[in-house]
Amino acid sequence: MSNPSKKITETVPIFFFVFNLIKKEVEFASPQFYQLAEGIESEEENPLKKCIHPDYLEQFDNFFSDLSENNNYQASVELKANDKLNGIEWLELNTFPVTERNSSDVMQVVGHIVDITQKKEIYDTLTEEKEHITNILNMVVHDLRAPLDRVSMIAEIMQNSMTKEEYEKYKIYLSMLRKQRQQGTNLIQSLLRLATLKGSATSIDLNIHDLRDLINESISQQKDRIKKKHLEVSCDFPDQHVKARVDAVLFRQVIENLLSNAIKYTPKGGSIEFRLSYEEKHVELSLKDNGIGIPEKYQKTLFMSFKGIRRKGLEGEESTGLGLFICKEIVKMHTGKIRVESQEGEGTTFIITLPYPEPSAAYY
Repeated sequence: MSNPSKKITETVPIFFFVFNLIKKEVEFASPQFYQLAEGIESEEENPLKKCIHPDYLEQFDNFFSDLSENNNYQASVELKANDKLNGIEWLELNTFPVTERNSSDVMQVVGHIVDITQKKEIYDTLTEEKEHITNILNMVVHDLRAPLDRVSMIAEIMQNSMTKEEYEKYKIYLSMLRKQRQQGTNLIQSLLRLATLKGSATSIDLNIHDLRDLINESISQQKDRIKKKHLEVSCDFPDQHVKARVDAVLFRQVIENLLSNAIKYTPKGGSIEFRLSYEEKHVELSLKDNGIGIPEKYQKTLFMSFKGIRRKGLEGEESTGLGLFICKEIVKMHTGKIRVESQEGEGTTFIITLPYPEPSAAYY
């Protein structure tokens, strides 16, 4: 009767291998893998390594040397292949521990090799297209800024050349010019932030931070607006650090945007509350206000670009409709989620969930 394990390795599209923890080398790989490799026999010493591009050999060695109890012998790496593999340019290696029966002792490490050449090609194409769109957006934003600046300059020149009587007669139009200019500037700044996010999604600076500190810093930034409207801002935090792996600059932008909205749509004397908690598998941050709330019909499109609510604040503040979309994009970059709970006339709560960091992680 044929060996079922051998049959599996010969017929599935993924190649398997076994890593010897004592010898620190790959001692077996699916025979079909070596059929693709020119001039390499499976009986050779560490044959898999001979299929890796020279620029990635150090990464190959580090990948296997880093396997230990600390990562439970589970890891993944993408490596470029050399020209010995016909039709394969990129490989992904994944490892898993095999334990003794009724024991936690690791007997050996097994893994699989996946051809990700097509996936890398698609990713590179999408990256180039995204960079192209981002560059176009940056150019458009740059071209829009200049005429808006000229509008502000013209308004200033007109005011300085007017008599007192003329100013009293036309000041409402000057105010309208400045207001439109400011609204356009706000839209440009939102577009720039969006372009920056889209262009740097793969290189955010993730570190462990105490979310209490980021929230307190954001409150401090908005203290003048809070004081002006006589708002009560409270914080329900645990006594210990509330750690999460975030890009401090980007995530502070999320907090400040949500707080700014709460201030904008909460009446004078109202209340805003931040809350932090550890749930079973994530950290949860919520921001609750007792403002005017969001109509149910708008809540489904609230986080969509150019489809969010563009309603004025209670004191006439303008909105670009991009702020919550930017918040969603930043939270998504942190592999988190954001949602809203709101009742019109009663208030709004935004809830953000972030992955729970490693218990041993140090914070900044």
